[in-house]
Amino acid sequence: MAALTVGALALGAVGLAGCGGGDNASTTSSSETTTEPPVTYPVEATLATLFTTENDLLYSAYVDPANREDYGFATHITPAAEDHIVQFGGKGDILVRVSYMTSTLSRNGAKVWDSKATLLYTTSPLVWHGQIDDEGTYSVHEPVNALPARAVVGTRSNWFTSVDYTSRDRTTVKQRTTVDYFLAAGDVAGTAWLCLDFKVKEEATGALQNSTTCMKTNTTGAVLGVKRSGASVL
Repeated sequence: MAALTVGALALGAVGLAGCGGGDNASTTSSSETTTEPPVTYPVEATLATLFTTENDLLYSAYVDPANREDYGFATHITPAAEDHIVQFGGKGDILVRVSYMTSTLSRNGAKVWDSKATLLYTTSPLVWHGQIDDEGTYSVHEPVNALPARAVVGTRSNWFTSVDYTSRDRTTVKQRTTVDYFLAAGDVAGTAWLCLDFKVKEEATGALQNSTTCMKTNTTGAVLGVKRSGASVL
């Protein structure tokens, strides 16, 4: 992802007009117009919070209109201790931090399924290097592009691409995934949706799957709500 430059924009226009002659006094007039700087929202810090703090921020609920069943999609993330550093063989044994993620789908309060994954990342800046799922999928994210500190609504760019192998030996590719981030307008002033857009292509069949996880945020980066479409886990 190419880092986007966003920031305050102030435009000033000053017009000077003067006239005078003989004994007439000269006059000068001026005018100034300014443009308010665009509202920006934290991107890197908001996403880093998901990885580096124990949280349930990604919970979302859905009511099936056909039968009025209540569905809940919960994601609990627990980071290992800061001094728990491991080698990630998928990227040349680089040293990475670890967080553990459990995702659960429930219907009317009863668990339908759950899954577990290990997230591998570094911070300052946040780089999500890969993920190992309990089913055995071994994902290597490369390249991973820098996230902007802040961005405006309408910003969209690639965060990373991933090769998802069937196992740690990385001999068979299961699927390939691209993940973009984008900012969409919120439903009230001072908010925006910070979204992760996942596009997955199965290696064997070429079948495509799309899913999106969006976090409602404000100018301080708080996560105020979540909405999902497709089979999103994060």
